[in-house]
Amino acid sequence: MRLRKVGELVVLHDRSPTPEPRQVETTNFTEDGKQWLFLCLVGPSDLSAVRTREVAAQGYWRSRIQITLTFPFSLLPGICSISTS
Repeated sequence: MRLRKVGELVVLHDRSPTPEPRQVETTNFTEDGKQWLFLCLVGPSDLSAVRTREVAAQGYWRSRIQITLTFPFSLLPGICSISTS
């Protein structure tokens, strides 16, 4: 299954330096020489529902999302769905 069949998606980094969810351009995201595997996909209309919580001791904000495995793990680690709780 190709992600294009799902529709338009926004790639979010698991961590953000601000309370706003951090968007990245690709699921093959590398930062400081390390590939990040904790990325999530949400629909553009769901982006405003993503909430973050501060991890003050480590200096970042983390997206509050519930991970739901929708695709084979070899294709993508997971699709993140919005958790309203």
